[in-house]
Amino acid sequence: MRTSGERFDSRFRAAFLGAAVGDALGFPYKDYSRGFLESVARPLTESFERDARGCFPPGQITDETQTALAVSRAILEGGEVRGDLVVDYLIPLWRDLTVVDADPDTSEAMHELVRGAVDWRESGLPAGRASCGALSRAIPVGLWDCASPERIPRDAERVTRVTHNDPRVVGAGAGLAAAIASNLVSDELILGPFLDRVSQAAGAFHEPLAEAVLDVPRLLSQSDLRAREIIESVLADPLYLPRDDGVSDYVIQPFFLALYHFLKTPNSFEETVSLCLRLGGRVDALLAAAGALAGSFNGMEAIPASLIEHLVSVEDIREAAGDLLIARERPVAARARADRGGGEEGPS
Repeated sequence: MRTSGERFDSRFRAAFLGAAVGDALGFPYKDYSRGFLESVARPLTESFERDARGCFPPGQITDETQTALAVSRAILEGGEVRGDLVVDYLIPLWRDLTVVDADPDTSEAMHELVRGAVDWRESGLPAGRASCGALSRAIPVGLWDCASPERIPRDAERVTRVTHNDPRVVGAGAGLAAAIASNLVSDELILGPFLDRVSQAAGAFHEPLAEAVLDVPRLLSQSDLRAREIIESVLADPLYLPRDDGVSDYVIQPFFLALYHFLKTPNSFEETVSLCLRLGGRVDALLAAAGALAGSFNGMEAIPASLIEHLVSVEDIREAAGDLLIARERPVAARARADRGGGEEGPS
């Protein structure tokens, strides 16, 4: 069943705002231990908290949302996903020191771009560097390509490889984008087709990742503790050992944990986000992904209005989501140009 126009618009906007709300909820608790967060009796998703250093107001977004906004603005300028424009919009965040709580690996690549030491086609960190700093950049790709899912792998690659070349990172981004796209266009969440779409997108870059996605039904039959243990063993890498006290920055963990908790609680934005927040560790990337997934399925009415109202830069986020939604309706001829590659050289 396809979504109505009004329902589609609500889900489209909620994917972006849900990611931002998740990011802002997670920022103050980043790197807190799982044990501490699980022991807090009060709800953690009723309001925003100030970060522990006191440097930012409640509701502050981080690089997770900032870079997703940059990708959206690049798409709006180019009418398609282009790596060169993505870099043009990312660079000012690092050059002007306005990026908040940036992922170290992403910053390493971006500093080289800011210095002009490398071209954007060669700026990505080598395979083996598989942190989660590029994951939220795939969110606008899922929105933009929701009606043309065959374009998702190509476009996810373009937004990811400017900082990360590891196929697990690119595959996870493509998988997240495909999951968001699937949520937007169907009223029913049917597990088999949903996972098939995610697996197919991820498999364009990393077949073991695609196979692991198809094993998610096994996760859903486990307790949360056992599911976490299984996820920590997925595509195990000695360079990214599991953390005893929370989510690591290995892209596989936030990707699968976001999928798992969304699929366990698909009809509740707050429950999905709350469960992810209490996992501890690298919760900012996890919550941005989980918020986008839950928002893209449940729509704007599922996100507490009080959180949206107190989100820092909320008007910029609303505007980006709205402009991207409108731009999707551009003439068919322009769409055809994007499908042919739009004249961009680089990753295809």
